Amino acid sequence: MILRLKNFVFLGFLVFIAFFIQSTHYPQGIPLQNLPKNLKSQFQVGDFVFRKGLDSDSVLIAYLSHSYFSHIGMIVSTQPLTIIHATTNDKPQHKNQVILSSLEEFLSQSRTFGVKRLKVNPKIRAEIAKKAQSYLGQPFILKSDSTSLYCTTFLEESIKTYLDFEVPYMQINFPILGGKYLFPQSFWEHSLMQTILDVFPH
Repeated sequence: MILRLKNFVFLGFLVFIAFFIQSTHYPQGIPLQNLPKNLKSQFQVGDFVFRKGLDSDSVLIAYLSHSYFSHIGMIVSTQPLTIIHATTNDKPQHKNQVILSSLEEFLSQSRTFGVKRLKVNPKIRAEIAKKAQSYLGQPFILKSDSTSLYCTTFLEESIKTYLDFEVPYMQINFPILGGKYLFPQSFWEHSLMQTILDVFPH
């Protein structure tokens, strides 16, 4: 019991330190007009968009994974530009599920932003995006077993339908988050990914 209490205190301390260390220029979200010019015209279906969210959970995830990011989504349409992602609270009317968001909505919850693209045929990327859309509306499940469905895991499964795509999970040893989890940084660093937009702002 004492050990568990100490772990909770330590976790709270980490949240505080992470939030202090990783504060950025955009504590209220990134305005769409602040992105690099002509970026929107470069987006393609199947691109991965990354962000670090505004809340303490997001900052902690970024801190634990040694990353600028805590969340990932995928572009499934460019006209209009639409992102699919699994989230807990981006849309109050659709909590804890896989949702669709505009780029502006996605950025409104972002401290940082980045874009990657799989180095494969655009037709394959389009098929992966189509597969990802089959998860729309499914519940967000944060677990360290095969029943999990959070921002990275459903995208991992969508990619694996068409590609040999291995990404490392990270072991976390906390009372609430104990187990192995897949963080966005594993996608960001993958050899099959090319950078479309590096960490913004840097």
